[in-house]
Amino acid sequence: MRKLSLMLGASAVALAFATAAYCADAPKAKANYTALNALPDWSGSWSDMDWESAAGTPRATGYGVKYPLKPDAEKKFLDIRKVAAAGGETTARTQNCKPPIFVGTMGGPESYTEFLFTPGRVTITDEEMRIRRIYTDGRKIPANALQDPTYQGFSIGHWEGQTLVVETAGIHPTNEVVRNVPGGKGIHVVEHIHLKDPNTLQVDSLVDAPEVFTQAYTVTKFYKRHADYEMHEFDCDANNRDVNAQGHQQFDLTPPSDLPPPPKD
Repeated sequence: MRKLSLMLGASAVALAFATAAYCADAPKAKANYTALNALPDWSGSWSDMDWESAAGTPRATGYGVKYPLKPDAEKKFLDIRKVAAAGGETTARTQNCKPPIFVGTMGGPESYTEFLFTPGRVTITDEEMRIRRIYTDGRKIPANALQDPTYQGFSIGHWEGQTLVVETAGIHPTNEVVRNVPGGKGIHVVEHIHLKDPNTLQVDSLVDAPEVFTQAYTVTKFYKRHADYEMHEFDCDANNRDVNAQGHQQFDLTPPSDLPPPPKD
């Protein structure tokens, strides 16, 4: 029993030192709310204008874009694009309740985004209940964020005048950098976010995914301000994912051949 107590005590000490070391790398921001008055006004909610483009207008992302893909990734992308062009069903992450694609997007066709400014941090949230925390307190991307990647990655940022410059790493390798094409390990994104005009937000994203891209590429997207829109939540699990918008069954409902017969009444 004494040996077990010593082991638990040693583990607790090790955890305390590890936590202290991590926290030491994350400077604590002073709660200077007055300084926020110098930042641009990004209040209200924002919708992705790419989804509102008129018919025939080239979009910033999607199947019609030429990406610098490596041969294997390009073949996969083109095969899926053919299915989409023929009116076929292409698997969407949201159909399986996975987080939507992160790279080069905020919100989506049914989702609005908002920005929250607090000392040392910019928080981005949307109606799909995703949250991005961009730390502007001078910290670096910690090593453990690269070792334990997440769908939103780890973001740090700083202000260059009225432009927020954001670096994101530690992005999960299954996250799609191109529709239906996972980016693999080492995804890295640098964003420049600023107001193009009082009601238009411009986001320039430099996206690098060395496992699927021959070189980094830049995608530019625009978002429209809705000053009085109230955010709503989008619950993926509440949707009927078995049937798509055309009324087609998306999953094979054929029972397994070795399924035992149902019990008799």
